[in-house]
Amino acid sequence: MNLRQSSLPKQKKTKLVDLNFNADELTTADSLLKQKHQEHRDLVNAAHKVEVNLNLISTEVSNAQNTLNENEERKNSFELRLKDFDKYKIFKEIIDNFKTRITSEAIPKISQEANRLFVEITKERYNGLHIDTENFDIKVLRDDKETFIETLSGERETLQQSV
Repeated sequence: MNLRQSSLPKQKKTKLVDLNFNADELTTADSLLKQKHQEHRDLVNAAHKVEVNLNLISTEVSNAQNTLNENEERKNSFELRLKDFDKYKIFKEIIDNFKTRITSEAIPKISQEANRLFVEITKERYNGLHIDTENFDIKVLRDDKETFIETLSGERETLQQSV
């Protein structure tokens, strides 16, 4: 509020003069107060903007941390699967080696013994029984032609069970 000495009643002017009142100083002080209030509002607004930005950054950091955690879980899962795959490769190699050994060593011996028994059982009617090393089919020579044992007539079930 702007106070001027000329607009005040005389009695009040006297009291103000006795107090060393200066209207210009009051006006200046009022102006400074308004300026400080505006600076305060500006600082409060700036602080609010900083707080909003800080919250945004905090949210981004939280999202980034969640993403890092998810990536860590994926990495751990991948590492477990990689270990499982390495084990699979080792087991596959063992099985392939075993299969190779069986087909190169055991199958020929089994085929030889099965043929001997087959010739004996069929009273030398059939011979040349062997086990196919690719798909493990049992084949026999019949009329000088190789055929599956299942195609023999008569007691084929008994023969297969005997072999």
